[in-house]
Amino acid sequence: MSERPLGVGIIGLGTRGFWNLGRNILKLSGEVGLKLVALCDRTPERLDEAIGCVKAEYPNAPVPTGYRNYQQLIDDPAVDIVMVTTQTYQHREPVIAAIRSGKKVFCEKPLGRTTEESQAIYEAERESGNTVLIGFTRRYERPWMRAAELVSSGIIGDVRMLLLRAVIPYDVYFHRWHRERRYSGGALNDKSSHHFDVFSWFAGADPVHVHAFGGRHVFLPEEGAPFRCAECERDCPYRVTGMAQNETRLAAKTQPSVAQATDVLHAHDVCVYYPGADILDHAIVSVEFNNEVRASLFWTVYGPKAPDQESFEIVGTKGKIQLIRETGTLHVITDHGKHRFTEDAKDTANAGFGHFGADRRLVETLSAFGRGAASTVSCRGGWVATSVVEAAIRSIEERRVVTLPEFDRSGLAVSESVGLEGIAPDQDRSA
Repeated sequence: MSERPLGVGIIGLGTRGFWNLGRNILKLSGEVGLKLVALCDRTPERLDEAIGCVKAEYPNAPVPTGYRNYQQLIDDPAVDIVMVTTQTYQHREPVIAAIRSGKKVFCEKPLGRTTEESQAIYEAERESGNTVLIGFTRRYERPWMRAAELVSSGIIGDVRMLLLRAVIPYDVYFHRWHRERRYSGGALNDKSSHHFDVFSWFAGADPVHVHAFGGRHVFLPEEGAPFRCAECERDCPYRVTGMAQNETRLAAKTQPSVAQATDVLHAHDVCVYYPGADILDHAIVSVEFNNEVRASLFWTVYGPKAPDQESFEIVGTKGKIQLIRETGTLHVITDHGKHRFTEDAKDTANAGFGHFGADRRLVETLSAFGRGAASTVSCRGGWVATSVVEAAIRSIEERRVVTLPEFDRSGLAVSESVGLEGIAPDQDRSA
């Protein structure tokens, strides 16, 4: 690229922040015009490991400056784009500080743990006029983008109903810091903030009512369960399998701070039955939008791995689209059933970058955003998604329909937030 490369600084050097997005920036640096110039983590071992990885795996790249204090990274004149990829409970302060600095800001989803927290970040964005880019990956996955194009073309008429099915074997949420709502806002927040953003995207409107049922079926606490898988010899189907296993192997090789961690915030293999988790492992959430589009989420993290573990159906006034995320397939029916076709929208060439190719597109978007392009989805979208999550949790706890606030009203008085103490397992809840 003829333009000078933009300097990127990353605050929070966990799996997503550095080991995925950071390394993708390093891989694509010459193509997209980005340069990783600064890294920040309050855990010195994490910072040393990330800088060590740059030196070992990318010897031709400049060695990023290391910081323990996020404000120092934000103030670094070499940093043009600030990426905040900390654990969710740490988003608020650095994101607001970065917004107020005037620099371009990326925040990993979810925006916050609660409506109040996400709104505070949104208000900083709105007051400053400095729009943030949020990492909702479905916005960058080719099949979802193609489905949005088809909907915009009018091929299925006006959108009226949305159905998202997510039966995903994601016991990783009970192995890591997400297991406590005070850190993550819950698994429904971390995973389904994506889904609720998709609903708003395809509905083209704001949610107004939420009704939900959910709790915990499988990952119930067991007295005497070991703290982590490394301390256990039992034959367990949830022994750091799939993603968690890959992450732990990576950690053992390149991140001793993770492999040797002794606390929930840093370990990757906490026993799924270890007491202290207060998050959901399943939910059914119905959402009504202010244009009368209705949407439903069927979600669980204890389902089996399958080729259709996440699917999305968009029903319009003259047809429908069914998207299968794993295969990247779109099944389209139009003209009231007279015509139908199947389209392969899978991004095979870029799948290795993560999220079915979306993470490459996200890095490319980050570069364009840094040079003045509009944000794909801003803090407002993150605030709306968190609000739906919180309303769903309140609906489950209080067994009622929850009405959401009007999202565009200035000086919005936020309804009382759901506490971060969490939800007890189904067997412990009163009727």
